[in-house]
Amino acid sequence: MRATFAFVAVTLLSLPTLADEPSAPGAGYKDGFFVQSPDQAFKLKVRGLLQLRGTALVPLDDASASTLTAAVHRAQVDLGGNAFTKQLGFLLKIEHGQGFTFVKDAFVNYAFVPGVLELRAGQWKRPFSRQELTGDARQELVERGLVNSSFAAGRDVGVALHDDLDKSPGIEWSVGAFAGGTDKPAVSAKVIAGDDGALGLDGAKISSVPGTLTPTFVGRFGVNFGDVKGYAEVDTDGGAPRGAVAASALEAVELGDGERGASQVEVDGMLKLYGVDLSGAMFLSAAQQGAGSFDQGADRLGLHAQAGVLLLDLWHPALRYDLVTELDGSAEKHEIAAALSLLFFKQNVQLQLDGGALVTRDVDGLRTDARLRSQLVLAF
Repeated sequence: MRATFAFVAVTLLSLPTLADEPSAPGAGYKDGFFVQSPDQAFKLKVRGLLQLRGTALVPLDDASASTLTAAVHRAQVDLGGNAFTKQLGFLLKIEHGQGFTFVKDAFVNYAFVPGVLELRAGQWKRPFSRQELTGDARQELVERGLVNSSFAAGRDVGVALHDDLDKSPGIEWSVGAFAGGTDKPAVSAKVIAGDDGALGLDGAKISSVPGTLTPTFVGRFGVNFGDVKGYAEVDTDGGAPRGAVAASALEAVELGDGERGASQVEVDGMLKLYGVDLSGAMFLSAAQQGAGSFDQGADRLGLHAQAGVLLLDLWHPALRYDLVTELDGSAEKHEIAAALSLLFFKQNVQLQLDGGALVTRDVDGLRTDARLRSQLVLAF
């Protein structure tokens, strides 16, 4: 009897201690499905994105050359988290789109002082252009604008110091050095028709190995106020005015005779208030014109303006105007577009429709292409 009583007493006394000891890693969903160790030293988060897109492009001077396409434009899986310590993060993003499967992002990130001083190495987006840094599922039109694709936005292999600018801290900054080659056409590139109807090599999106080393230095500095989400275009939060302004600079150094030397600067801003979003940017570039990397001349100017409003937390109409002009006056291109999106679960499920015109003036004269796009988006 005494032995039984002692056993019961010890068991009851030990229950609080046992309850305080974590028995299994936590799991759940918060901006992605996750599983983590009890001390959060190890964490894996899985996220996904699916974009199904249809595009109709009609050259107004030759309707017989019209194209109609339907495709899985993007299907992405993100594997991110941290290992051994919460300060050592990683991300691997794999994408299938337009007939290719490839690694889009692959980097490690160490936070010496989280949100203040962090080091990233691998492949990811250069810190240049707000619209490029805004995620694929956080755009208010079907795709990014003409200006963004005409300048040196994109992914590259490199190393950078930053303060986690994706989170829009009060002061955001990033400085890095990149290989300068991953946005060049790859040998395995495929000739495709882009959304603007032009044929080109789809190499910028599939190569993760620089073809020719062109050291490229990129820096970005910005200020955010009002707890703004500076890298999401739609104002899903609403409320009092919030905003962001930033500037980026890029210098590509040519080491051989490829005439790839270039300089680019841009300034961009965003204002959100009570469901309304306003954003704009200006880009200026100089390109190598002589034997030396720094023997450069003025090249192109880009202007971007965009506005939208969220109605009844469901409907989102938006307008965009983009201009890219050669500074020698030889050519210019305009994008004029309007969009209507139907949003569910904030912006995680979307039905989007946009239409407009691409107007080109060059030595061949004036051409106008009408464009209509539809898209279903699922982000989780």
